[in-house]
Amino acid sequence: MILTAGGSSYSTYADGTGTQYRDLTWVTIDNPDYAPGEERPALQGVAVFRRLEGAWYGNERVYIVSTSGGPAGQGQVFEYDPAAERMRVLFASPDAAVLNNPDNICVTPHGGITFAIIGPWRRGSL
Repeated sequence: MILTAGGSSYSTYADGTGTQYRDLTWVTIDNPDYAPGEERPALQGVAVFRRLEGAWYGNERVYIVSTSGGPAGQGQVFEYDPAAERMRVLFASPDAAVLNNPDNICVTPHGGITFAIIGPWRRGSL
């Protein structure tokens, strides 16, 4: 899990394009796959995301898709730079007509970002 600067929990749910997160570190969650009925692990101090569904490493960055995050709830694409320990919202959809709940993501050999959308069979790219 990503630990935010200052050690307080942070929700990325409604963050828009350009939001930046700095001085990030990683923490180990002892039991990330807890079973129904088991107590949820304490997640104090970590960043939380809405419906993460796809991730890809390319261009020395990690790109992550939140299917229903962002101000409009239509999806976010995050870019994590492991060397600098920084992350940003690369894109948050302002409307379903622009980007409607992206799922899988990949980075092309030339640096383009492509993603899939479940539902009406469409593809998109940034």
